[in-house]
Amino acid sequence: MCIRDSSNPNYRHYRRMLGEQGVQLFEMTDPLAERTRKIGGTTLRSISHIARLQRILDSDSQYVVPHEMLTELCDDNTQLLASMRAAHSLCDEYGDVATAGLLKNWIDCAEERVWFLFEAGRDKTRDEQEEYLLPSYDAAPGSKSDAQPL
Repeated sequence: MCIRDSSNPNYRHYRRMLGEQGVQLFEMTDPLAERTRKIGGTTLRSISHIARLQRILDSDSQYVVPHEMLTELCDDNTQLLASMRAAHSLCDEYGDVATAGLLKNWIDCAEERVWFLFEAGRDKTRDEQEEYLLPSYDAAPGSKSDAQPL
């Protein structure tokens, strides 16, 4: 997904923020693969292998308005955050402190991405009408029933 509406007044801000977030995500891949191999696992082998393991759905839309895109990315990062928290608990259970240490840092980065995407994607008219709520870590993406006050 990319912002194609360069007429949006926030275009440069969004482009920079999303570029920085993309670099964060990309930089996780090599340490994750190395850690997986160190503990006897196997890494991804092909595009079809990735597709079989994929948990976050693709978005093939031709165009997405910035607010909707930021909301979708916030939900995706919230889902990734929940998966990393579950993996961290599993590491704790098995005494894998090295992987838990990596996850601790990645969780912190994911929390920041969720926060930035949430703030950037606020609907200003809704914000004026009611207190805005941050998604809960345990809530399903898009669920407002489990939201926490900002």
